[in-house]
Amino acid sequence: MPNTHPIKRRTVLTALGSIPLAAGANANTQNGWPANPVRLIVPFPPAGTTDLIARIIAEPLGHVLGKPVVVENRAGAGGSIGTELVAKSPADGYTLLMTTIGTGAINYAIYPNLTWKPADLTGVSLFTKVPNVIMVPASSPVSSLPELIALAKRRPGSLNFGSSGNGSSTHVTGELLKLAAGIDMQHVPFRGSGPMLIELLGGRLDMAVDNLPSALVHIRSGKV
Repeated sequence: MPNTHPIKRRTVLTALGSIPLAAGANANTQNGWPANPVRLIVPFPPAGTTDLIARIIAEPLGHVLGKPVVVENRAGAGGSIGTELVAKSPADGYTLLMTTIGTGAINYAIYPNLTWKPADLTGVSLFTKVPNVIMVPASSPVSSLPELIALAKRRPGSLNFGSSGNGSSTHVTGELLKLAAGIDMQHVPFRGSGPMLIELLGGRLDMAVDNLPSALVHIRSGKV
């Protein structure tokens, strides 16, 4: 059902595809919103999946709203810095958050000192769902998941895996693999997919987990 209520509270766009925000936005325009450009905060560095999705939707969303939608990266602390910025912004609909399962749910469980609570954000729309992929650099001696698991069992605790940050879905995926396969690997968190992929391509990570969209170009090129 279209949302016909004006956006009165801080809003959060879920980057996990339809955009039902458009219907609500038309109704809000009738009430004078938006009169100014809208900020779309991405709580991760550029080049990651959340950033890519935000930049894909920003222009068409701006056309619908009649005002520019400006993407702004505010990375750090597993997405908590950007999320805090939005949670503490005026509740006027001009500051939106592109969030993920990490910033929208997991962080509340692993960061005990967050200065906001889930009720400080209002969900607007689920934009997309993306799979995670497990990758190794092209220089790795393994070329399949069974081979990776076998290597990890032969060298317990000596392999590492990179993720886009503590509490991210990529971190959780790596931990689930460890539990399911009965292996021990050291987690190396990064401030987003971009920095992690640089280290993976350089062969300084044994394995990494990423969202498919940001990893796909490297998979197709054969670099991972």
